Order: sequence, then structure tokens, then C-alpha cells
Amino acid sequence: MGAMAQQRSPRVFEPISATRVRLDGRELVTFAGCDYLGLAHDRRVVEALRGGADRCGISAGASRSTTGTCSAHERLEAELARLIGTEACALTPDGFLANLAAAEAIGPAHALADADAHPTLVESFGADVRRYPHLDAGAAAKLAEELRVDGGRLALCTDGVFAATGDVAPLDRLVAILRGPDDLLLADDCHGTGVLGVGGSGTPAHFGLDGTRLAVTTTLAKALGCAGGVVGGASAIIERVRRTTAYVCTTPIAPAMAEAALEALRIIGQEPDRLDRLHDNERRMRSALHSVGIDTGGSPTPIFCFTMGTPDSMRRIERDLLRAGFLAPLVEYPGSPAGGCFRLIVTSEHEPGQIDALAACLDRSLA
Repeated sequence: MGAMAQQRSPRVFEPISATRVRLDGRELVTFAGCDYLGLAHDRRVVEALRGGADRCGISAGASRSTTGTCSAHERLEAELARLIGTEACALTPDGFLANLAAAEAIGPAHALADADAHPTLVESFGADVRRYPHLDAGAAAKLAEELRVDGGRLALCTDGVFAATGDVAPLDRLVAILRGPDDLLLADDCHGTGVLGVGGSGTPAHFGLDGTRLAVTTTLAKALGCAGGVVGGASAIIERVRRTTAYVCTTPIAPAMAEAALEALRIIGQEPDRLDRLHDNERRMRSALHSVGIDTGGSPTPIFCFTMGTPDSMRRIERDLLRAGFLAPLVEYPGSPAGGCFRLIVTSEHEPGQIDALAACLDRSLA
């Protein structure tokens, strides 16, 4: 999708915890955002950030290519490579720059992308990106054959988990499309890292892919609860990433943020029950929504996208939920249905009673 959809002016919420926010002096149970494992508010992650700031200040102060590389950056890159199963990783200041760096490192290529791929992924490759119908690996294969007539490498681009809908891309079928020695699948896995795969290793691992012919971009800002972007891939690709403008000409994440992300990774590794709770809550939410007549499909992600009636009726339902103490937002975002949709999430930290109470409120509002 191209330009961002027109959106209503956002309301300003003050986060309290992984499951609560404050609006206009009221405390609400939130089913919004992307803090899937509740780590943005975990005391240990916050303390790691505070301790890192005490030791290293709040900025790296220079680019990675001069004097801005700290030991925490290198330790974090190594731990991220272990998590997502790539030979190496490089940090960037944010997820958009991760996609820009990946595209620049891949170099000239025939770019082919899912119709609903994240705009930052598509725009990183410029104006000549061909699009295939959402999740349609068969159509992608046919377009790839057309592009091969002109020779050159193929860069096949998709989200791993789509931000707006929670759809999971068929990465196993997409990687099978690659033919040339330099063809590559680039997966933006911002919403899959920490959510899918053994230990939260991501969407490629969910499909049993070993990292061959694959590059991954992701973020520290979703399931890891921190901030920053990541490019993962073969060592040769990451060496090229480290020569890109998006890497060389930017100031990296603060060393303190890298320390916080290292603590988040430690928690994910040592507390597998956190991911178990997330998926228990995902199944409970899916079942609860289904019980009140809302079908959100069978995606194994904690993202629930649905529409109900007209935009006016959805705005009424959103207001009903706010009055009842729930932030369950109606959003307009690239990849979401025209006119907006409810995009709800659960975290590992939601209590079963909160999920059931939301469903009961939806049931009353729909009556």
C-alpha cells in the first residue's frame, strides 16, 4: 500500500502498565498497541535501562562507523542473531531504517512485494516494486517468472506477520519461488519476532526455515518492549548493511536502550511461560470473540482485526467500550479494511477475566 490512510486525530493516552492506560483521568484496560510480552513495563527491563543510562548516558553520541559503537550494541547484535537464527545482525535506530538499510544492501534487484506489505518495506525499494495479491504465493511465482525474463536478481518482500490484520505470510512457499543464486526473500518480521517460532524466534522459524536465502528486518519496539531496528541475515549481507547510508550516517540506539533490550531477551529466554501465556490469551480472545459472533480467522498471532456494520456503528461500539472502561481501538492503517477496523491485541499479561469482560461488553453493544 502507498500513502498512509487518512486517520482521525489520535487521542493521547498515558500508559500505566502492559494492560492499563489513563485517558482524561480515567484508567482503562487496554487491548491496543504492540507490547505483546508486556516487557515495556517489566521492572527488570526498566531497571536495565536506568542502569545503562547511569553508566553510559542517554546517547551514543556518534555514528557506529566512528565512535558510536558500544559493547552493548555488539552484545545485543549477537544475541539477536541467536534469537532469529541468522548468521549476523546489525542494529539501526528504528524499523524504517532497517528496511532502508536492507534494501540498499541487497542492491539493484527486481523487487516483488505482497500487496499489503508495510509501506516502509515497499518504499525502501523505490517506485518500481511489482505487487502480488495479498498472501498469494502462486501469483507471486507467476510474476517472478515474468521478471526473470529480464535477468538479474529477485528481491521478494513481505511482512512475516502483517501489522494491521495479524495475517501470517506463507514464507515457506515464498522462499520456494527463489531460483537465481542471488535471489532473496526479505521478511519484515516486526510483529513476528518474540511472538511466533520456538522461544519467539519469529515467523521464519515458525515455518522451519533455516535462514538460507533469507534476510529479516525487525524491531525492538514490539514484543521486546524497547526501541530500535534490526537487520538479520548472512554475514555478507550484514557487512553490506554496515556500509549503507542508513547505518553509517545515523546515530545508533542509546547504549542504555541496548542494555534494556538485552535484559528483555534474557527474560524471553528464561521465562518460556511468558510466550505460553501469550498464546493461551490469544486462543481465549479468539474463542471469546467467536462466541459473540465475531470471526477473526485462525491466525496464531495476538492481533485481532475485524469490522462490524458501518463506520458509524463501529464508532458507536468504540464509545460504548470506552465508557465501560476498555480501550479497544478503531484504527485506520495501511493494510486495514477501507473505512477502518477494530485492531485489538492481547498480551501475555492480560488476565482471563479481562478478556471475558471485553467480550461481554461487545456482546451487549452488538445487541
